[in-house]
Amino acid sequence: MNRTVLITGAGTGFGREIALRLAARQWTVIAGVEIPSQIFQLEHEAEQRGVVVQVEKLDVTDAADRARFSMLDVDVLLADFSHLRQFRVIL
Repeated sequence: MNRTVLITGAGTGFGREIALRLAARQWTVIAGVEIPSQIFQLEHEAEQRGVVVQVEKLDVTDAADRARFSMLDVDVLLADFSHLRQFRVIL
């Protein structure tokens, strides 16, 4: 059974690594990156690891980008993000 995952925030850190690891486990991976230069970087890393990752520009704060991805049929949505401002911990 082929599973498809859409990962937002896949340009760096956790999102990037999970995209590569799921691809290595034969998942169909659609990796959304916010910064266009990250497309080449992630494609290159995937090639180096011998895996296939579909890398797309996806800024979740951009309505046009969200609209392009709204009709995808995916099994899993992994919404990864970074937060550069301080936020209040409630636990």
